[in-house]
Amino acid sequence: MITPSLTALAGVFDGNPLGNNPNNISGTNFNLHNGALYIGELQYAINQPSDGQMVGVPQSGLPGTYKIGVWYNNERFDDLSTDNTGLSLANPQSTGTAQSHHGNYSFYAVADQMIWRPDPDEPRSIGVFARVMGAPGDRNLVSVSANAGIVMKAPFAGRDNDSVGIGLAVGFRGGIWNIGAEGQFTIGALAGGSVALAFYPVTGWWLLPLMSLAGIAGGAALRADCAVVSACGAHAVAYFRARRRLAGIDPVKPGFDCGNSRGYGDA
Repeated sequence: MITPSLTALAGVFDGNPLGNNPNNISGTNFNLHNGALYIGELQYAINQPSDGQMVGVPQSGLPGTYKIGVWYNNERFDDLSTDNTGLSLANPQSTGTAQSHHGNYSFYAVADQMIWRPDPDEPRSIGVFARVMGAPGDRNLVSVSANAGIVMKAPFAGRDNDSVGIGLAVGFRGGIWNIGAEGQFTIGALAGGSVALAFYPVTGWWLLPLMSLAGIAGGAALRADCAVVSACGAHAVAYFRARRRLAGIDPVKPGFDCGNSRGYGDA
């Protein structure tokens, strides 16, 4: 701890806990020949209760935590699209052996801030969170990502340990925004679960069909965002197509941006 509000964290870990033994599923192989993972982070906390402070004592503001960090792995990592001669891995003349890069790293920032708490003696509160990260795109499936959301704690009387929230995550890799089937499934599950929480503790045969309809509506609503994404200039593709393209399986399949077809080719 640097100051009461500022904390520095650092760690060094085995870069590949499994080592060369695929049967070591416990990850307890501490060796000195598979590289190391270094992590450093600064945390800044505001309006936190002091040690021994009673709950309910008035504070100058609502608590929050802000973090910035970096990690670095000094092992070697394969390029996702280029072979060891500089050709695309999807090129018929490619050697099929990916170019090797020394090291991998990422920078990130996280914010977690409470924005509403009607009573300091009660657990009910609303907080917002956000995170951004960046990493080299030639050796990571996601080079830039961001997510944000809002969470309400203790939304129902007598349910102090419950939390309900919603968030949006965006990952960019080669001009691709992942809003495919997995995102629809997640939003649909959140919508259906929210209906169940909204009617708790009421039960009835009609509740399950209502949850199903809410899930369908939630997934469909997310898919409608494609028009907004396209208008902003990002090209939406299904997640499986992005994965296949990055792996070189579908190198020249045309993508889609809500009606305006475009071939991606080799990036």
